[in-house]
Amino acid sequence: MNDQNHKNKLSPAAQEPFKHVMKSMDDFFNAKPLRGVMNSIDDFFQRSFVPAFPVDLYETKDELVITAEIPGVKREQIYLDIVGNTLRISVEHQDELEEKNTVHNYYRRERAYHRSERNVQLPYTVSEKQVKATYQNGILKIRAPKGQRRKSRIQIEE
Repeated sequence: MNDQNHKNKLSPAAQEPFKHVMKSMDDFFNAKPLRGVMNSIDDFFQRSFVPAFPVDLYETKDELVITAEIPGVKREQIYLDIVGNTLRISVEHQDELEEKNTVHNYYRRERAYHRSERNVQLPYTVSEKQVKATYQNGILKIRAPKGQRRKSRIQIEE
C-alpha cells in the first residue's frame, strides 16, 4: 500500500493529531476574561520603551539653546530646574484606560505612569530666573543667556 492510500484511510483525528489540542488552546486564550489579559500583555510589548528623549544643546553668540523632542505630553507634564551647572528636564506622563462591556458583563481599568528625565551639563553658569522655555508641537526649547564659564582649578598641596 503506498503512502497516499494509507493517509486517505486514516481518520481525520489521526491525520491531524493536535488539531483538537490547538483548538482548545485557542478557545482558552480567546475566552473572557483571559482575552483582556492577553490584550494587555500584547499592549505592554508593543509600547515604545525609549529610556530618554533626545536633547540637543548649542550656543549662539549670546545664549545657550537646549531643544528636547517630547511628543505626546502636555506642557503641564514637563518640569525644569537647574542645580549648579546642570539643567534637569523631567516628564511625568499618566495614561488611564477604562473599558466597559455590559453585554458580556466585564469591566477593565488600567493605569500607567511613565517618568523620564534628562540631565544636561551646561558649559556656563546660568541663572534660573533668566531661563525662558517654550513648548510647541512636541518640541521643548529652552533659552538661557550665557553666564561666566565655570572654571575651577584645584590646587595641589605640597
